[in-house]
Amino acid sequence: MSQKNEFHNLDNPHDGLFRDLAPGLTTRIFAGEHAMLSVVTLAPNSEGKLHHHPEEQWGVLLEGSAVRMQGGEEIPVSKGDFWRTPGNVPHTMRAGPEGACVPGSTATLTVGLPGVGAFIGSSSLMARGS
Repeated sequence: MSQKNEFHNLDNPHDGLFRDLAPGLTTRIFAGEHAMLSVVTLAPNSEGKLHHHPEEQWGVLLEGSAVRMQGGEEIPVSKGDFWRTPGNVPHTMRAGPEGACVPGSTATLTVGLPGVGAFIGSSSLMARGS
């Protein structure tokens, strides 16, 4: 069986399942059997909704700047910064004036670019719509 469908490209805006998360925030979801990657794009100065989930999450900012709100703290992040969010800790992000891109994963990794972000996590998150 060919493995071609298992390969994707973050620069292809048509790759993945597209979803609007909030005004100025979109994601492209890449779901597997046990994990998922979500590439989140944040428009300049946009902000996500504070939320939490039982899975640990890692994140990386690929481009731009943002403020990571996590566990009641606001921590500025810039290109190349990465972080861990323990399970059940409330978190969200506010993009800087140039936007942000963050790919991420629960129990694994999150990464970001200006206007784009990603989330890799358990498939239960996608099923819940988180």
